[in-house]
Amino acid sequence: MGPEKYDATATSMVGLLKYGAGLPFNRIETLQAGMGIPLPAATQWDLVRKAAPVLAPVHAELLHQAAQAPVLYNDDTTMKVLQLTRAQRAAALADDAHTEYSPLTYSFKEPMKRPVRPY
Repeated sequence: MGPEKYDATATSMVGLLKYGAGLPFNRIETLQAGMGIPLPAATQWDLVRKAAPVLAPVHAELLHQAAQAPVLYNDDTTMKVLQLTRAQRAAALADDAHTEYSPLTYSFKEPMKRPVRPY
């Protein structure tokens, strides 16, 4: 173990739970408390905030790669389409083939300052 109180794997796990799985910091705090590990929400935010500059180049590259994609689909609805006629399906496919899509745009729920690159 190094001199740091929290290992890099703890920081990455908190970030993954928060931004990958969508768990709020207070729920992660409750989860950790249930395992006998005190990890306050404020501490989690500090860990993620300190790791952000290191991950900024990765984030920028992911945005760049996503912007190069011809189409980006994201539908998290749970509605099941029971029936789609052939004409409706053909029309939808034709619309997709002729539609130009704008580059991916991003928004953050929590404002973060843009990190300055060290190089």
